[in-house]
Amino acid sequence: MAKHERFHLKTLEELKNKMGEMKLSFPLSEDFSVMYDNVKIGTHTIPNRFVVHPMEGFDSAPDGAPGELSFRRYRRYAEGGSGLIWYEATAVLNECRTNPGQFWLHKGTLSVFKKLTDDTRKVAQNVFGSGHRPLSILQVTHSGRYSKKNGKPCPIIAHHSEVLDPIHKLGKDYPLITDDELDALQETYVQTAKLAYEAGFDGVDIKSCHRYLLSELLASFTRENSRYGGSFENRTRFLRETAAKIKKAVPQLIVTSRLNVFDAIRYPYGWGVSKDDEKKADLTEPLQLIKMLREIDYPLLNVSIANPYFNPHWGRPYDHPIVGMNPPEMHPLEGVANIINIAAEVQKAFPEMPVIGSGYTWLRHLLPYAAAGSVKEGWATLIGQGRGAFAYPDSVKDIKEKGGMDPNKSCIACSACTQLMRDGDKTGCVIRDSRIYGPVYRAARARSEDTLKKEAERCRNCEFANCSAGCPASVDVPGFIKAFERGDIKEAYEILKKCNVLPELCAYVCPSEVQCEQHCMETILKGAAVPVREIQKYVSKKARELGLVVARVPEKANGLKAAVIGAGPAGLSCAVDLLEKGYSIDLYDKRKVVGGTPDDVIPAYRLTVGDVLSETGEILK
Repeated sequence: MAKHERFHLKTLEELKNKMGEMKLSFPLSEDFSVMYDNVKIGTHTIPNRFVVHPMEGFDSAPDGAPGELSFRRYRRYAEGGSGLIWYEATAVLNECRTNPGQFWLHKGTLSVFKKLTDDTRKVAQNVFGSGHRPLSILQVTHSGRYSKKNGKPCPIIAHHSEVLDPIHKLGKDYPLITDDELDALQETYVQTAKLAYEAGFDGVDIKSCHRYLLSELLASFTRENSRYGGSFENRTRFLRETAAKIKKAVPQLIVTSRLNVFDAIRYPYGWGVSKDDEKKADLTEPLQLIKMLREIDYPLLNVSIANPYFNPHWGRPYDHPIVGMNPPEMHPLEGVANIINIAAEVQKAFPEMPVIGSGYTWLRHLLPYAAAGSVKEGWATLIGQGRGAFAYPDSVKDIKEKGGMDPNKSCIACSACTQLMRDGDKTGCVIRDSRIYGPVYRAARARSEDTLKKEAERCRNCEFANCSAGCPASVDVPGFIKAFERGDIKEAYEILKKCNVLPELCAYVCPSEVQCEQHCMETILKGAAVPVREIQKYVSKKARELGLVVARVPEKANGLKAAVIGAGPAGLSCAVDLLEKGYSIDLYDKRKVVGGTPDDVIPAYRLTVGDVLSETGEILK
């Protein structure tokens, strides 16, 4: 395995030489015309062989409806000319979204999804003529162990994994999703597929990759005494039965999958891996499953490998890792070759089925040579771009009209889009779409844990702290800052809560720039204060996720009862304080929800109401 290095290839000849030096093999061709053949997919014909892969933007409305940036993204894809647009991962339930901004298709959002598909098609036809109709596939998903309900991690797992459970801090007694729940979930997928058809999609992708729930089921060798674990038949049951039910319910709809065929996770916790070496693929079971899916009438397949959260260098070769991750041992070009070769094994096993190849983006402007070579040699029928489409949505048009891709418009595999996803913000190409995503990236990095810990190191832990003197609540600012720096979220939160029952709400609305931060000595010495407010936001949110945001009610009540009028911040603070002193409380408000002033009059730029006000509900449980 060659050492990791960044991309330094200007010409096709340099690529060939590098491949020879590394003893790598995949086909290359200088004839790009093959990429613009019409391709038949079931009863549909698409105008070329390029596919936009389902890269999430995480920019939906709170109810899961595509937002303004979502429409912008798909308009750009439509203007770019790809023959197939594979719409991003869309949750089948609210509790299985991996991000509060992830798409979620339900009856309440159906009309917006329909507008999105209509808008995308109209844009494509306005640019390329009425005969150009890109195929539209919607990826429907359950995030499994990566689920976050209202932004709070709530893993839903199919089996215990000695590889992944420690990362998620899941003990051996953490519950598995039950067979009955999986039976019911099949029907949820069917209902979502019906809505997808109503919304104007040509097909649905039952997402079975990247170690989300269905991908995890395929590797559930250790799930015992279950109809969804152990044997090959049981591990593949959910995907097979759900696909068949969707096909029966909506026969006009294409049913397919983006399918992991190689996890690169050791057996028995990985799928498609050699039992002796997780770095080697064994496609025996994946090919057996694909044969069964073909019998259900899968007209195409989108091939994927690895887990972007655990071993991203296998599935998305990159130059720069995300923060906190070391560069892998594997050379990115070796990663590209692995993905191309694995997809080729699938395509050669099923030559009559269009297979979508992945992993080409790291090649930048040299991508068309590998794409055309793979197609000409029968290694793939269609070529997908994920990060590449984020960065360069009009690459398909440029290849046809200008004879190639512009290296100054291509994705540079910098992982900034992935970093945005990890930081929980809207995603897009930070470099090539910098007007939109540059500010988003900088803001997300400024409030990330690693950045805030570096900032916390600047706190001088003053004995008579100016920052605390500048705080109307007299919070021990150095105390909670230093606890956070040590990684002690519980202590940091307890220090905050001593003076303020609602520290997260306070962090959003407090004018810290003229209070604690203005009085920070670092303002004088370094020209910038320690970011007290951002650290308080982070600590409070993390405490909520860890279940620390609760009232400490004494075991024995004091026998007294009080009524609190008004469920705004003052009323809630009073109620919590009384509860912790042993009072029984009746809380009254003219509305049925808590919130008061923050929900009514504080502007959105100061307060993210939906997320933060859940803090009050957590406290009063």
